[in-house]
Amino acid sequence: MTSFAQNGPDPRPYTHTWGFYGQDEWKLSRNLTVTYGLRYEIHPPFNDETNQLANFDRFTPGGRVVVQNEKGLAEVAPTFATSIGNTPLILASQAGLPETLRHTYYGDWDPRIGFAWRPFNNSRTVLRANVGVYTVPVLGSILYSLAGIATSNAPVFSQSVTGVGASGATYALQFPDVFPASVGGAGGGIPDFRRANQVNLKDPRSIQWSASIEHDLGWQTLLRLSYVGTHTTQLIYSPDLNQVEPNMVGYAAVAATRPFPNFNAVLTRDNGPSAKYNAGTVEVTKRFGGGLNFQTSYTWAKNLSNALGTAPTNYSAENGPTTLNIFNIAADYGNVVFTRRNRFLTTFFYDLPVGNGKKYMSSSNGLVNAFLANWSVAGVWLAQSGPYLTPTFSGTDPSGTGVLVRGVTSTQRPDCVGRPSLSDIGAFAIPADNIGRFGNCG
Repeated sequence: MTSFAQNGPDPRPYTHTWGFYGQDEWKLSRNLTVTYGLRYEIHPPFNDETNQLANFDRFTPGGRVVVQNEKGLAEVAPTFATSIGNTPLILASQAGLPETLRHTYYGDWDPRIGFAWRPFNNSRTVLRANVGVYTVPVLGSILYSLAGIATSNAPVFSQSVTGVGASGATYALQFPDVFPASVGGAGGGIPDFRRANQVNLKDPRSIQWSASIEHDLGWQTLLRLSYVGTHTTQLIYSPDLNQVEPNMVGYAAVAATRPFPNFNAVLTRDNGPSAKYNAGTVEVTKRFGGGLNFQTSYTWAKNLSNALGTAPTNYSAENGPTTLNIFNIAADYGNVVFTRRNRFLTTFFYDLPVGNGKKYMSSSNGLVNAFLANWSVAGVWLAQSGPYLTPTFSGTDPSGTGVLVRGVTSTQRPDCVGRPSLSDIGAFAIPADNIGRFGNCG
């Protein structure tokens, strides 16, 4: 196996973003105040001074590779151009796109409103509630998926250590042509396109609402009961546009029906997943004399999403995760790995009574006071339930979609044949090849 990398110059991306915000506060009565505002944001896609961005035109049969302009076309790596066979290379203007290769989204209008109410005509009890819409900008992680795709290439060649000479004799060892003239396309293996962007990509949006009641219990003790919920849509993931539908005949029999036959996988960053979060918190704050404060809280939370991929194992989905089945991304919906269902938290803060005007060393000079006075001690105690786990397997292709050869992801969820449990591996079963579906575990 031989490979080499042909790299383009370092990209120099740039963009400008804008945000406008207005807010007003209206005191309807002595006990009721309403606050409202509106934010508007514009996040244009990144451009590149070196003209190295490339996208994929999924709407043309067989697909087309789109580069920024004539300068970008001149930067295309020769091995990349060869590897894509007869797939056209076109300019952004020919595809009806700006040179950023996707359109700017202008729909980020984010209104917010909230109120604070003292129902008993005193300051001991306060009710607060608010609801707002928030934009979740996706900047660099979307940019670099387009950078260097066509101007860099790393072809891999397979060679045999045996060969046949001109006379027909078989040689035990023959030095192969490690860099043949024909690579990819009709002359070799077919490449991946990693990654495109949805040309009308939207910024993810989050609607958040919350309510709380705060009550002064006396004895310098405050009780707060609160609830917060969010619903986020238009999140980013990375589907393979070249996936075939699940089938019972096997991938080899249907591979020729791929929408883009010159490519193995065509990965892209698209809108699609969503997330819902709900949490309730009970919190008590106690202030003792002498600068000692305690705060204790318990939070119950539930966070569901299909934005973390097939079997999330870490706390980040910055790239936009891949999914096994673009025809049913709802199957990836489940508990978010990093949100703990139960969480107890206690913190304390203590101002040490040392220094000028305090119980100890109250008359110390400036130098001593600078080093030994005005220190504080803080501590945290946390107890929480563990992260969520997902059973996985690899080695078979029950869906017949080429999971084992497409290189998108080989991690799959098995079938659940019993009550899922860490102590009972028999609750999970690896499905057989080519049964026309993926595993049914969540």
